[in-house]
Amino acid sequence: MNKLKVFVSALLTLALVLVTIKNWDTIHVGLQVLAGAPIGLLLAALLLLLLTFLLAFLSYKLLALHKLSFRRLVLVELAAAAVNRLLPAGLGGLGLNGWNLLRHKHSGAQATAVISTNNLLGIGMHILALCVMIGLGYGGLPRQVTLHSGVLALSIFGSLLVATAGLIFRTKIHRFLRNVWQSLLQYKKRPQQFGAAAATQLALTGCNVLILQLSLVAAQVNMRLSAVFMVYSLGVLLGSLTPTPGGVAGVEAGLAGGLVAYGAPLELAAAAVIAFRVVTFWLPIVPGGLALLWLQKQGLLKGARGHIMKAV
Repeated sequence: MNKLKVFVSALLTLALVLVTIKNWDTIHVGLQVLAGAPIGLLLAALLLLLLTFLLAFLSYKLLALHKLSFRRLVLVELAAAAVNRLLPAGLGGLGLNGWNLLRHKHSGAQATAVISTNNLLGIGMHILALCVMIGLGYGGLPRQVTLHSGVLALSIFGSLLVATAGLIFRTKIHRFLRNVWQSLLQYKKRPQQFGAAAATQLALTGCNVLILQLSLVAAQVNMRLSAVFMVYSLGVLLGSLTPTPGGVAGVEAGLAGGLVAYGAPLELAAAAVIAFRVVTFWLPIVPGGLALLWLQKQGLLKGARGHIMKAV
């Protein structure tokens, strides 16, 4: 058993190292941009990154239907950050969080409800903020985007939504979603925790937008915060549609394209995006990998592999 733990730990370490080496050129460019930034800006970005993790911990803590060990929750969330660099669409993190909830007296339906609610709140609050900004006139389309292209994009997006909805209701996913909805009704008795978790998710989005804004400042790009939020939203959308770990390539393309559309020079936009991804995507690999190895060494990941594979 000890040999197996050592082997699994070595395999996880090797996988994370290989992912980092494969993308080293991109990481190096981002580090160069960050190295030329004022120390105060770097500290602010790192503090915001730390805050995103704290908010992620807090969101699960608020939504949990049974008491969670804060220490275990912190380690699991950090480990999830590392696993999500290896698996697409955040599936590794979903599996780890599901396993952690089951170990803390949650039934399968309850664990599904907590994870689903957490993800839906994140998406819902982001969309709400986006609609409010557009409604208030702060998210105007960039000058390079014409009305016709906007209508075309909305038409394509609407068609995809209709097609997806049709697929969902014709498959077993419909039954799965119905069961999740029944589980979500438990939060009718916990409105304060639900509201606090929603606010936490909104703050989490805000922190990421501010990190992107600081990355633009480091790359010497001047842009309104409302425009940065719109660009970040585009990056999140494309990243979620990209079947790669952490939305690699999709997020970068969406962010860079959005920044250029809002008037940023391509080279500076690319540098800012890479710096942003170094801070939010690559740096967490270090503490996440250490947390993952510690959980594995302590034998606390027993059964987690099965839940991760189910999520995949």
